Amino acid sequence: MPRWPSDRTYIHVVANDAGAYLGLAGPFTIATLTDSRELAYLDNQLQGVVAERPGDILIIRDAWENVCGLALPLQRSIEMIRKVAETWT
Repeated sequence: MPRWPSDRTYIHVVANDAGAYLGLAGPFTIATLTDSRELAYLDNQLQGVVAERPGDILIIRDAWENVCGLALPLQRSIEMIRKVAETWT
């Protein structure tokens, strides 16, 4: 699993034509703690949930891999964000 630099934020854009995919189930965050443990935070309209069990983390990691596999490459994501932002002004 690649490690992302901790001082950057990456936005992964999944185009509408991707259809239904695991990322549509709701927002989540995966965090790696200083002791290398991983936690996941899942959010919905009623409450947030912190997942700590390794099996749960594996499920969330699989969802993340699904999203990354469908996401546009970085440059195309940036172009799409810019294009959409231009329609707001």
